Amino acid sequence: MKKLRTMVGKVLCFAMIVAIAVACASEKNEKQAEKPKVPEVVYEEVQVQPMFVGGESAMQKFIDDNMQYPSAAKKNGVQGEVFVKCMINEAGQVVEAHVEKSVDADLDEEAVRLVSMMPAFNPGMIDGACVGMWHTVTIKFEIKD
Repeated sequence: MKKLRTMVGKVLCFAMIVAIAVACASEKNEKQAEKPKVPEVVYEEVQVQPMFVGGESAMQKFIDDNMQYPSAAKKNGVQGEVFVKCMINEAGQVVEAHVEKSVDADLDEEAVRLVSMMPAFNPGMIDGACVGMWHTVTIKFEIKD
């Protein structure tokens, strides 16, 4: 009887581990399948500009919290503003980003990384409909003592 209980306990434990593994794998596959969709039409001008959720102060907090100032640039005293042009789709997701105004290769790379990892914006709109558009984000690099 004791052996049976032990064996049942082991089987239940194994079954729970398998169930958790399957659930985690399923969640991972869903996240991989959720790649941001590139809009069919991308506008340069819209009636309502895309807005980082929470506004400019929330965007600056996101940048401050996530910026990894490149060590070589910091060591050499390189500072400035990098302008990153990004495509924001109808869902507000950044689907593409590239440097529009450069300061330094290392700062440029970090600026594109930051913009690419930003959470969804409130998307641009035309006549009340969400649309994909190009938007420029300025990332300011300043060495602080």
